[in-house]
Amino acid sequence: MPILYRHYGIVIRFYSDEHDPVHVHAMYQDAVVKVVLHTEKSVVVRIEYIPTQGEFPKAEMKRLKRFIGVFKQKIVMRWVEYFVMKERIKAITINRKLTREDSFN
Repeated sequence: MPILYRHYGIVIRFYSDEHDPVHVHAMYQDAVVKVVLHTEKSVVVRIEYIPTQGEFPKAEMKRLKRFIGVFKQKIVMRWVEYFVMKERIKAITINRKLTREDSFN
C-alpha cells in the first residue's frame, strides 16, 4: 500500500490491488475518505469525496480538498506510473502552505 503524500497529518495512499477509476485513500487519525478523480483523456474533470470510515474534521477536509485540487494531475500521473508502468513510487511529505505553483513542480 504505497503512500503518495503526507500533508500536515493527512496520509494519501493507493491500495496495491486498485482498479479504475483513479482514486486514492486519504487518512487522518481514524478517518478515511476515498477520493475519486474522474478523468476524460487523462484530465481530471470531477472529484468525488466518499467517507469510508469515521469523519474528517472540517479543517482537515478543507486542507485535503485544497491539496487534491493542487495535486490532482500529479496523482493521475503517479497512478499510471504505479499501476500501468509498474514503477516504484516514493512518499512525498509536504508540510507547508500550498500555492498554485505547486501544481507545476
